[in-house]
Amino acid sequence: MQEKTDTFSESKEMAIKETPIEKVSTVYRYHGAARYDIVAGVEPNGEEGFAFVEKAKATEEQEQLNISYVSKQNTVSKDQILSQWRNNCQGCDFEKITPAIDNQKPLWEITYYDPQSRYVFDYYYMKNAKKYEQYRLKQ
Repeated sequence: MQEKTDTFSESKEMAIKETPIEKVSTVYRYHGAARYDIVAGVEPNGEEGFAFVEKAKATEEQEQLNISYVSKQNTVSKDQILSQWRNNCQGCDFEKITPAIDNQKPLWEITYYDPQSRYVFDYYYMKNAKKYEQYRLKQ
């Protein structure tokens, strides 16, 4: 578990230095095609946002950090996505919703069990709430 959070401190510092975030509220880990630390925080004007800090090995001695940012005011809220999902997934057992990113596209990741007891990952664009992709795992 410690290994999963080793980069969080560095990512928090990068988010504060390189984005409008001035105060960090949460850091998430996301593994897709690349590994990301996703830093949620607050801007000086009180708006919230996400810094997506890509963690890729550049050399054995140092890590290369690519960072992008999205303000929550430019996204569909977590509650709106969940409401949409609940309307379309009767009989599903919700697990969690977290920010994610793939191909530089900020996403919401919803994980749940469907009525057939499969563990499902649904991805929705943060920008417009349209479905991006889905993975279903059989037990």
